[in-house]
Formats: sequence, C-alpha cells, structure tokens
Amino acid sequence: MRFRARPWIQNSALLLAATAVALLLSEAMVRRFVSIGSFWFESPSGTPFYTPDPLREYGLTPGWRGRLIAPEFSTSVAINSLGFRGEEPSPGDPKSRHVFVIGDSFVFGVGVEAPAAIPGRLQELMARRYGGCARVWNLGVPGYSPQQYVYTLEKYLDVVRPEVVVIAIYAGRLPSGANDISGGADFAVWEQSHASAAERQAPTPAAAAEPRLQRAGLGSVKRWLFWHSALYNWLLLRAGPQVRALVHGHRTLTEADRARLERGWEILDAQLRRVTSLSAQRPFRFVVVYVPEQSDAMRGDSSTSARLRALAARHQCTFIDGFQVVAAGRSRDLYFPVDGHLNASGCDLFARGIAREIMLDCPAAP
Repeated sequence: MRFRARPWIQNSALLLAATAVALLLSEAMVRRFVSIGSFWFESPSGTPFYTPDPLREYGLTPGWRGRLIAPEFSTSVAINSLGFRGEEPSPGDPKSRHVFVIGDSFVFGVGVEAPAAIPGRLQELMARRYGGCARVWNLGVPGYSPQQYVYTLEKYLDVVRPEVVVIAIYAGRLPSGANDISGGADFAVWEQSHASAAERQAPTPAAAAEPRLQRAGLGSVKRWLFWHSALYNWLLLRAGPQVRALVHGHRTLTEADRARLERGWEILDAQLRRVTSLSAQRPFRFVVVYVPEQSDAMRGDSSTSARLRALAARHQCTFIDGFQVVAAGRSRDLYFPVDGHLNASGCDLFARGIAREIMLDCPAAP
C-alpha cells in the first residue's frame, strides 16, 4: 500500500519551504543593499575609538579623530588629550567655573556634531550668560551605566574641581519594567564598588557584548540571530518606537525580573549616594537629568521618572524631568527615528532645560 501524505502535511511543508526561501532571499537582499547597525566609528589612522580602563572597563582614546557613521547620519568626532569629546579644556584658569555633564551616548551626542550635543549647546548657553567664565565638559561615553558615571566623576575630579555636576541618565540605563531588563543586568555588572582593579578589569566592549546579551536574558535563538542575521537586526531597527511602545506597554514581568530590577534600583541608590558623598568632600552642586526613551515618551509612561525623582529628592539633588523637557516639543521630532538617539532639536531642548537650573558663581556677561 503506497503511503500518501495528508493534504495538510503537504501544505504545511510547502508553506515552510516557501517561508524559508523568502527569508533567505530577504536576508540576501538586506546584506546586499542595506546598511545595518546603530552606529560605528571610523578613523583614517585605524586607531581604536575605545581604550581599556581598569576601573571603567573602557574609555575614549585620547587624541582620536574620525567619524561616527550610521544610516541616518555621519558626524565628525574629536577626542581631546584628557579623553573626552570636545576642545581642550583650560582647567588651570582660576576664573573658570566648570560644569561636568556625565552620561552615555545621549550625553556624548551620537548623531550630532559636538557643538549640537547637550554639553555643546549648554556651553553656548552658559557663554551667553557668563562669557568666558563657564566651561562645560562633555564626559559622556557611549554604553556607560551609572557605576561608570561615578568612576568618570572620580577620575576627572582629580583634574579640576567642578562647580556643577550633571548626571544625565537615559531610560535604557535604568532598572525599569519599561525597558528590556538589560538595565538591571548592567547594574549588576558594576556592583562591585570595592573590588580590586584586576577584578573590575573586563574585556573591550566588542568582546564583552556576548556575555552581556546572555545576562540580559536573551535566548540562544535570539542571540544567534543577533550575531548572524542582517535581516533580524534590520527588523529590530525598523520596528521603531511604536512597536517598542506596544511591547513595553504589555510586558509581563516575572518575579525574578522584578527582583532583579529592585536590586538595580538599590544599586542606583548607592551610586547617587556616592556622588552625594563626593559633593560633600569637594563641594559641587549635583543635578540628575532623566532622559526618557522615545517609546516611553510616546506612551506617556512617567513611572520611571517618578521613581527617579523620589530617589533624587532622597539625596537632595536637583532633578530635571525629561518628560517635561520633551513636552516642549513633539517626541517624534526630537529623536532619530531608527537610531533612537536625540537629534539636534532634542539635545537643544535638554540643554535649555539644564541651563535653567544652573547658576554659576561668576559674573554675568556684559
């Protein structure tokens, strides 16, 4: 008796085959015609953009020159001799009043030229008010989390004493149910405040990415797709804030997720306490800025902002709510649609919001 497959089996097999062929063709088309990736750095000298750092894991290579490139933008980047973006500072001028702006890629200014980044615009606004007295330092490093913010502050406190320290925290670096749980995992990585330098030393960002993905809870299939499929990454990028907002709005957290996120908030609390302690030893005004993710702004989810506000109040530091800043303009017009970083308009709004809260001990410009 000859075996005959049931029609539904045949149809399912044909559907699977057609789907596989379509996916393979789509993968080939994306690899051939589409630039994939959020952003990358290119230098004519071939010098790496990042340099190892025993405490912070990595920092920016002093003297680096090149471009930051993505499908949506291409901007010039210059790292000064002290290892941060911007012109050479003049820490020896006794008349200068220094403002540190510390954070991740949103402070660094991914997608915009240095003068258009938050610290660059703040420098211009401070110069209008105080003339040459004000000096704003762009201490943002792409990928940094709050523990690294504190290490950065400690590093540059040995160079110059700031009058104001602004720490801008992007929502993606916070332990929040609105994000992809990676925030809590990142905090755990930097939890060992008192570990030795050798214990804290970690691989370069590229080499450390795979373990971070594992810690973030991605499954083996997603992890494999992330590293091997251009189509998968293109879909992630093109999904846009609307899809992320929908996913975040219906996310169900497990008890393990909630416990990890609570631990993340505890670690953030400890980091803010460390900054408060430093401000008592070397007096400076401490300002915390919340930078919401575009999807959070679109959903109007202020839960993370409210909790961070309460944390800032506990440590008696000034809090600038990014939701109020974003409310001054349409959120769709303040971020790069695919990359997700603040564009020049978004950076300008945040710089103005910070400028309204800062008063320096130097005479106003004539």
